[in-house]
Amino acid sequence: MSVYEEYRQRVNRRLNVAERVHGLISSTDDRLDELAWLTAQVVEAIQGLVIPAPGPGPGPGPTPSGLTTRLVQLIKAVAVRATDIVYPAEMADCRAAHRVLLHVSNGLDQEIRVTVIGNMGSSYSGAEVITEMTCAAGEKTAYGLKLEEWMPYVGVWCQALVTPTAGNLDAVAIVQE
Repeated sequence: MSVYEEYRQRVNRRLNVAERVHGLISSTDDRLDELAWLTAQVVEAIQGLVIPAPGPGPGPGPTPSGLTTRLVQLIKAVAVRATDIVYPAEMADCRAAHRVLLHVSNGLDQEIRVTVIGNMGSSYSGAEVITEMTCAAGEKTAYGLKLEEWMPYVGVWCQALVTPTAGNLDAVAIVQE
């Protein structure tokens, strides 16, 4: 007995009498026509529903939880042409933060290394490495800080793994307070 025949027998044992009779007198095409008709009925029923278009999500300002979200531009449209480290223009102040998400958009045509850093002061000089990850060419990556990784000021260092590169690099910290 083939696998298909075993499957058909198992399905037939689970069908009620009306379904078995319908299966005997209907061809497979009739059942597919029925499925197409039911699908059309569902489409008609949901056509009147308004489905909001996906948007960029909540921006800066208050959130439903009552927290305020602010964006800190760490690296903005920097063109990377060598394997030098790209430092943040500023560190994100997280002293009052409940949540911190670091987002890097790699518009370069090469893979980059993203190093999440933290410091007790507002400078990247002397900062400690929290974690490292890579971001493929043309991709985006994000990292949410865990409670045990929290530091008063956080940022990212980025470094192209291969040169020369073309494109730009952006990094932003999303801070909820």
